[in-house]
Order: sequence, then structure tokens, then C-alpha cells
Amino acid sequence: MEQINRGLFTELEEILGEIKIDFGGGCSFEKAYVMAWLIANYQLKSTVDIGVYRGRSLFPQALVPNNSWLDKMIMKPRNKR
Repeated sequence: MEQINRGLFTELEEILGEIKIDFGGGCSFEKAYVMAWLIANYQLKSTVDIGVYRGRSLFPQALVPNNSWLDKMIMKPRNKR
């Protein structure tokens, strides 16, 4: 990575600090930061997150201003068995 974006780093740290990682899943802070950095650095306009559990991989995508996924978000509820 070229350079750490301190604002993105700090904001991500605050948000992910509120969401626990457990046996059911959870994106590490490092992975979340790399995803957000890639979206910002390469100016990606859309991304896909499949299988959102608690949002640890979803929020990093939402933090990047040029990512317009929020406008096009499609959610399919999981079937309860």
C-alpha cells in the first residue's frame, strides 16, 4: 500500500470496535482497511458483499465516499429454518 489514510483508518477503527468477531464470522480490521483502501485508491464505483453477518465487511465499503453501493443495495433476507 502506498500510504495509510489516517482518517479512514481512525473511522474504521471506531466502527469495527463496536462489532464483535465471533465463531460465526467477522472481517478482521486489517482486511476491512485493505478493502476500504482499495475502493478509495482505485475509485471503485460499486462493490458486492455476499453473506453479510454483522457488517464488519459491509461498513468499510460504505465509508468510502465514491462507492455508490448504498444507492443500489439489494438485500435478500436469509431463510429461517
